[in-house]
Amino acid sequence: MEPENRLVARGLETEWENRLRDLSAAETELRRREQQRPNPLCPEQLKRIQILGSAIRQVWTAPAITDRDRKELLRTLLEEVILNLKRAAGHAHLTLRWRGGAITVLDVAVPRSKPMGPRTDEDTISLLRRLAAQILGMNTSSIHRWLADGFIAGEQVTPGAPWQIRINEELRSRIVQQAPPEYVPMIVATAKLGVSRQTVLHRVKRGELKAVLVRQGRHKGLRIKVVDEQPRLFQ
Repeated sequence: MEPENRLVARGLETEWENRLRDLSAAETELRRREQQRPNPLCPEQLKRIQILGSAIRQVWTAPAITDRDRKELLRTLLEEVILNLKRAAGHAHLTLRWRGGAITVLDVAVPRSKPMGPRTDEDTISLLRRLAAQILGMNTSSIHRWLADGFIAGEQVTPGAPWQIRINEELRSRIVQQAPPEYVPMIVATAKLGVSRQTVLHRVKRGELKAVLVRQGRHKGLRIKVVDEQPRLFQ
């Protein structure tokens, strides 16, 4: 066999082996997802879900419910929200993917020009990069991570816009050089409370648990205040 032909054959063999590995990995992932697929609901379970679904409107409009409660409810029910904003045309196209697979498509009217919101002093609301350099003393990747986890509260005017973070003494006090002794690492907190990391973060966000962020040193990271009388998830 000519050298050029051998090189071509070797390349085809390598490509074939790569595709076989990809196929094997895809089959393994498919089996894993099939094993994780929940069992079909029985008629009694379906009936209970339908009853709960009919009560959602009552919960949503209940006088005692807050906007934060409504947000938590939406996070529970929604898997993904896709926004296609067409400001020049004066509308936005929303695709809502609910947990369970149902899809809702909406077209809503939006202002053609960007609305001017209330102006706030630069000392109160700062752009992310200025925050990282001058106030919080953290790099942008760390701030993005704590924004995603809900430890730092922020907002975007539109998706993809710079984050805006409200700076106050409460936020400053939660970012420390060294945590008090009663504050423990996340792994210890989850073990003591018997809940997941995400549940701990939700409770921190709701103000049910106190937390500080150690930003420097070998032991940097989130620290949670857990006391013996701290209620567990279902208490």
